[in-house]
Amino acid sequence: MTTLTVAASTTYGNSAAATGFAIVFGLISAVIGLAVAGLLLMGIFTKAGRPAWEAYVPFYNQYVLITQIVGRPTWWFWVIVACSVIPFLNAVGWIVSLVMWIFVMNDLSKSFGKDNAWTVGLVLLPIVFLPLLGYGQYQYFGKGALMRAPAGYAPQGAYGQQPYAQQPEQYGQQPYGQQPYGQQPPQAGPYGQQPQEGYGQQPPPKQ
Repeated sequence: MTTLTVAASTTYGNSAAATGFAIVFGLISAVIGLAVAGLLLMGIFTKAGRPAWEAYVPFYNQYVLITQIVGRPTWWFWVIVACSVIPFLNAVGWIVSLVMWIFVMNDLSKSFGKDNAWTVGLVLLPIVFLPLLGYGQYQYFGKGALMRAPAGYAPQGAYGQQPYAQQPEQYGQQPYGQQPYGQQPPQAGPYGQQPQEGYGQQPPPKQ
């Protein structure tokens, strides 16, 4: 009887110790994960004009990223969270959440003037591409979900504007040094003589 009691107490103590260790290990892992996620997002938040502390708050950092930085509606955040945490949705919810998150990453790449290749990098390797956007020499142009022009179109100025020194010409103006449409340039005569009269030239005054 005494042996059974001691064995049961030992087993209970081992189980309690294992449970306590698992809880502590889980808390430490969660803190490390939140810290890493905050570091990955802090540079992006700072470039977008948001306070750095917002990047370290769980769920709120996703809300700010989705609604304030890339410009998606608020319901996008709630759908992504619901599909991620509600158990009965299972695989369907995870697929919906993943697809919507891919769109968010595409909006984020457009917010920094990047193309679809950056979207792939942000989805597959966020631990590499998020710090490149946040701490690299890339400028935040605005909410990518609200931009109509393709990503990377205007790296030198506001999104959707022509780059410097590439403004379109005014209608009806000819480039410098070119003849108007339908007119032929004057034909030069022998050496020392004036070009022949052509269309658009004034005749010499009469004596």
